[in-house]
Amino acid sequence: MAQKRQKKIVKFPNRLQRIFQDSGLILFTIIAVYMIICLVQYWSKPHISIYEVKHGSISEDYSYSGLILRTEQLIPADRSGYVTYYAREGEKVGSKTTVCAVDETGQLTQMIEEATADHALLTADDILTFKEDVQAYQSAYDKMDFKKLYSFKQNLESSMMELVHLKLLDTAAQSVGESSLVNIYKSAYDGVLSYSVDGMENLTLESITKDTLNQDRYKSTDLKKQSIVNPSEPMYKLITEEDWSVVIELDKALADLLTEEEYVEITFLKDNQTAWGQVSSWDADGTTFVMFSFTNSMVRYASERYLDIRFQLDDVDGLKVPVSAVLEESFYTIPAEYITKGGNNDQDGVIIETHETDGSVSQKFQVLNPVKTKDELVYVSMDDFHSGDTLIKPESTERYDIGKTADLKGVYNMDKGYAVFCPVTIICENSEYYIIDGSKSTGLSQYDRIVLEAKTAKDNKLLD
Repeated sequence: MAQKRQKKIVKFPNRLQRIFQDSGLILFTIIAVYMIICLVQYWSKPHISIYEVKHGSISEDYSYSGLILRTEQLIPADRSGYVTYYAREGEKVGSKTTVCAVDETGQLTQMIEEATADHALLTADDILTFKEDVQAYQSAYDKMDFKKLYSFKQNLESSMMELVHLKLLDTAAQSVGESSLVNIYKSAYDGVLSYSVDGMENLTLESITKDTLNQDRYKSTDLKKQSIVNPSEPMYKLITEEDWSVVIELDKALADLLTEEEYVEITFLKDNQTAWGQVSSWDADGTTFVMFSFTNSMVRYASERYLDIRFQLDDVDGLKVPVSAVLEESFYTIPAEYITKGGNNDQDGVIIETHETDGSVSQKFQVLNPVKTKDELVYVSMDDFHSGDTLIKPESTERYDIGKTADLKGVYNMDKGYAVFCPVTIICENSEYYIIDGSKSTGLSQYDRIVLEAKTAKDNKLLD
């Protein structure tokens, strides 16, 4: 029987065994660190989400603060004296309506103050009239419309004050007689009475600017608070026409939409009343103004110069994109007459004048990738040129130094696999979406794939 073969077991030294164990641990650690770094880079890197452009529509309320234009006439004083007013603000007055009195000595004012101490100014007929007004209000009282109570209270107080003042005026005038030192003024024209003056009474459409619509520095004067009036200073103001307008500043695209509507229903936020306004618009100094013209309701806002309004545009159609997909970028602007043909493929481009280090001047043709052409200006990426680059006008000695910039709103189109900035014209918006005019956008159409979060992409960068 053959001798059984014995297995030979070789034992490694303990030191070598530890080396192999340590090498495995080091390798595992390196792999783990690498995976952690990859995960950190992945989660820290912005991820680009895609949105497919679709045709849609939105309906949105628009709120603005507008400037009121009216036909206003300031009535100046012809002498100095103590002024007393007898007609209330917002009242429609005629040529026979007593508005105020000017007392050169203060005698009339003193007599009125003395007469005020007499509580028997109202007759039984006067009190009966006020009782009838109260009863009429009670019969029409609606607890769901509580704000009418304050309006009724104000009207009642104004009527009583006017009646008391007129009686005081009659009493004092009889005591003073026909003194040349006391002058009673009746309304010079038919109109609505106002005691608020602000220096904008003669404002015209031609004189309206962007700053005119700014209320930050607006100041008005309440003439009722003055006790003395001087010659040529206004005693009161008359609004002589029922026609009036509200002017606001708007985006050009939205202004065009409103003009197409011709008439728009306007809600006045002061009292939530509505009226249909005729729409007109014009451009001045780069600003688009829209005016809503009305033929009624002027008296309700006779004491206002600025008015908060709201209107709605229903079912505005176009390309519907999320607000997050639109951003604003800056571009260099180049006059269109500097664009010429050149290169191997007869492409559009510009001629750049280059100054060499040896002092010589050379010219080179650079292909142009315009983003948009508007108002005889070509918008180009700021990555394609440097500020100060000099362009040569074809067949001319004229030069143009690149440096002027302008901002455009747009989206990043990803259909080619990399981000391409496409300018867009916004015609309507709400808190979530814009409606884009597809006929005026550059390179954007329905079913295009755009970056959902525009801030996560860069122009001409590949999609990760």
